[in-house]
Amino acid sequence: MDILNSYLDHIKSRKGENTYLNKKYILEPFVEWLNKSGNNLRDCTEDEILDYLEERDDLTNSTRRHVLGTIKTCFRWYSARIRKFNKGVKNFDYPLEDERVKLIMQADTPISIKYDETEKKGSLTLDDFKKLLDGASYHDSIKMFLLGYFGVRASEFLSISPSIVNWNRGEIKVGTKTKAARRTLYFDKYAGKILAIYLNNRISYRQELNTMLDRYKSKIKTRCHPHAFRRLFNTEMQKTIDREKYPYYQIVVKKFMGHAGKGDMTELYTEIGRDELRQIWLNYHYLNGEDLIKLPK
Repeated sequence: MDILNSYLDHIKSRKGENTYLNKKYILEPFVEWLNKSGNNLRDCTEDEILDYLEERDDLTNSTRRHVLGTIKTCFRWYSARIRKFNKGVKNFDYPLEDERVKLIMQADTPISIKYDETEKKGSLTLDDFKKLLDGASYHDSIKMFLLGYFGVRASEFLSISPSIVNWNRGEIKVGTKTKAARRTLYFDKYAGKILAIYLNNRISYRQELNTMLDRYKSKIKTRCHPHAFRRLFNTEMQKTIDREKYPYYQIVVKKFMGHAGKGDMTELYTEIGRDELRQIWLNYHYLNGEDLIKLPK
């Protein structure tokens, strides 16, 4: 089912041309943004929606509320038709899908984020990432390092706790909202020490995370919000993985990002084991060898 086009067809037949064009104008950029991240409406979560709104620094708070309302309306329509359009589809998880849409309905506009509407910033660069760490307080730099190291969604970062960490194997299990998002990520001894420090000073709310990052936005020329670190991870990992040895490197990065299982037939038939993923992560992570956080002796 093509959610966007099906919804727009419904709007055009029921609400008329003007409403159809308004919805299309708002929803198409969101879908394009999802696609660039390797995602789509069928699998996105409320985190992606909030990340999109935070990245749209051309929008005022009232416009962001309107955009969020339009996205919610689309998913409300989709929710009412889930069972109808997926009748007879094997392995379709209705409870999980209902929960995903329910969480989207509960999403609130990130109005605490303040933007300079005259300033359009590019994606966070590795140089600016290092500047942030160098200029931040000790515990803030640890939070930002882990955001960049794991490349997780904001809610996944906030859910990091001792219960999801396997210290013996150097693993954390993140993602709870969609099957594709549930995944294992890895860490070396250096990142593990930083993770241990964070767990003694962890934060639990998105507003805390946003407020912390707000303090450093003026220090760099590129974007500084939760999704910027995730995009940095995606960009840099695709640069560092050996493309000759791993021609399917893009699929590997999608698995790390929690976007696996949404591509073409090549992706569907490419099997990558956990041990191989671990070796790729540990051998080719873009922060390998970077002594960015001074650890206590």
